[in-house]
Amino acid sequence: MSKKDILEVTDKPIIPEQVIARIKAENCGAVVTFTGRVRGRSGDKKVLYLEHGVSGEAPEKMLKDIIAEIRKRWEMDEIAFCYRKGRIGP
Repeated sequence: MSKKDILEVTDKPIIPEQVIARIKAENCGAVVTFTGRVRGRSGDKKVLYLEHGVSGEAPEKMLKDIIAEIRKRWEMDEIAFCYRKGRIGP
């Protein structure tokens, strides 16, 4: 992980525009984002919520492992990962 990378695990809503605004690399010409969300339906069943019951350092380790794999494959200046835990509704 680079000192410039952003890694955040939170139980608060993630606002993509605020994460993007934290990317400061002046030599990068693009920002690629992925935003996941909870579906309102799964098959013929209504989804009430999704529970990300992670604890301790497991999510941070998982994200650091992903960052390491990305850095091994591609040249990146900054990587920002924000992961939401807890109960999340559609």
